[in-house]
Amino acid sequence: MSLDVALGYAGLFNIGHAALWGIGAYTSGLLTLRFGLPFGVGLLMGGTIAAIIGFLLGLSTLRVKGDYLALITLGFGVIVVDVARNWVELTGGPRGLPGIPSVHFYGLTISDPMHYFVITSIFALLTYILLRRIIQSPFGNILEGIREDEVAASTLGININYYKIQALVISSFFAGIAGSLYAHYFATIDPNRFTIMESFLMISMVIIGGAGSLYGPIVGTIFFVCLPEIIRVLRLTSTEIAALREIISAIIIILVIIYRPRGMLGRDVLVKNRKE
Repeated sequence: MSLDVALGYAGLFNIGHAALWGIGAYTSGLLTLRFGLPFGVGLLMGGTIAAIIGFLLGLSTLRVKGDYLALITLGFGVIVVDVARNWVELTGGPRGLPGIPSVHFYGLTISDPMHYFVITSIFALLTYILLRRIIQSPFGNILEGIREDEVAASTLGININYYKIQALVISSFFAGIAGSLYAHYFATIDPNRFTIMESFLMISMVIIGGAGSLYGPIVGTIFFVCLPEIIRVLRLTSTEIAALREIISAIIIILVIIYRPRGMLGRDVLVKNRKE
């Protein structure tokens, strides 16, 4: 959903979204592991630092758009992963950052997977509610106008650069929150988890589900999470499952782009369903 704010509503093709996710994970993990700060502080700081980086990224992309914007965010994602791999004193380097403490709420330690599922579901619901209010506000309408026609939006006196940066900041903040939740669940993180391939996976989730619709990324995520589990019925090796998942995903992406350019729950589909 955080990626959809930038990609689906503002039309900003951010290939470095996984890097922002990783920044939130490392920030929260470092603050709670090495400085003993509580989970809540790490969570908020993870989102805040990611938002600040998103703001700086937005400043660096003011004069570019389209393919050039994608290239800049691609380079940003590569740089973040390389820094995490080589700054051993801070991030642990290729070995990662193990021993991240579990979530603590009012003296209770949340380590059971089902309990953590409830917590992350609550955060996902709150994220949906907040982003929905943002998107349905005049701010969201302006983002969609910029996505459809920047020239027309600028002639109406809209500060395009301001709203683009705002969209990246909001998108980055919630990506950082997600990264923090990820880090505390697995208790260890490493740079290989936040590569460009993860960004492409997130983009695929948005495209298949439907860019420009907060329901779309949810459907796309469920699809990509459930697909490997369905393939496991074939009793293949993990390598074969991974390869088959990529093949099936690529085929589905191609079909969606051809027959449903806006995705399964894209805006045009939702409007059609309302008319019916």
